[in-house]
Amino acid sequence: MNAGESVLCIEHGGTYRAALPEFLANVTREFAAALEFPNTGVVVAEARGPEFVCVDWCGGVPTVP
Repeated sequence: MNAGESVLCIEHGGTYRAALPEFLANVTREFAAALEFPNTGVVVAEARGPEFVCVDWCGGVPTVP
């Protein structure tokens, strides 16, 4: 993937709750479990330097630095 490119992943909310805390620097398992993940929920992440961070988790924003 090159800078500026986008990726779209479609999956079940449970899979996102289990997997994304491993890949997103500012998402903890506690955060992922605490928020609703409705049908058609959306998670938006951005590459920032060497890591990926979540900027929107179904309308919520993680506050972990």
